[in-house]
Amino acid sequence: MPTTDDADRLELLLETFRRADGERWALREIEAATAEQASASYLSSIRARRIKRVGPRQREATARVMGFPVELWDAEPEEWPEILEEKRRAAERGEAPPASAAELLEDLFRYARHPLTRAPFTERSVAELSGGDLTEEEVRDIRQGKVTDPPEDKLLTLSDVFQVPASYWYRPRTVPALDEETARFLSGPNRLRALHMRILDLPQDQRDEIGDKIEELVDRARRQAATNEERRQRPEHPSEHA
Repeated sequence: MPTTDDADRLELLLETFRRADGERWALREIEAATAEQASASYLSSIRARRIKRVGPRQREATARVMGFPVELWDAEPEEWPEILEEKRRAAERGEAPPASAAELLEDLFRYARHPLTRAPFTERSVAELSGGDLTEEEVRDIRQGKVTDPPEDKLLTLSDVFQVPASYWYRPRTVPALDEETARFLSGPNRLRALHMRILDLPQDQRDEIGDKIEELVDRARRQAATNEERRQRPEHPSEHA
């Protein structure tokens, strides 16, 4: 029986699978990147629990844009590290199916940078760098999955623009790796994750105050544990009798 609802799951996904610069995705950014398939108002309704379950179309869109396997929407957070690890192993064994052109193109938009400005690519800048071989609308249609099997010449043009080999379009999508701290957090008690999500909703000054108190409590608990361990290991001296 699931213990995490989609409102909490959305918050954990936003916290775990961030933008390429390390910042959390804003709902408006997801709306723009998914061409309103997952609109900010829809995701806000999920957050507020006015909508209980994320629909299939919104699941696919958020997973594609944010870069996580869509299966995570149906899994408990403590299962996420194992799912990601299994997908990485499958990719290494050559057993993972090729990613869609939309997924692979989205990865390039996330991580590649314009060769002249070093800014993130936009659909317009890709069209401009293609020398007329791609229109802005064609780039957008491939990115959003409206064109599921782009012609070979369009993929080659995208390869030239993003400076990746043509073979890029026939490989499994890169599976994001979780750092050890994040994996431990996801695998930890549900109560701690729930508290973390509640703290994220607070103003920054209150979050800082709570963070300071938590650090103080953790330090105190560690010192007490070390003292108890020291006492436990201290050899006992039998009483001397006259």
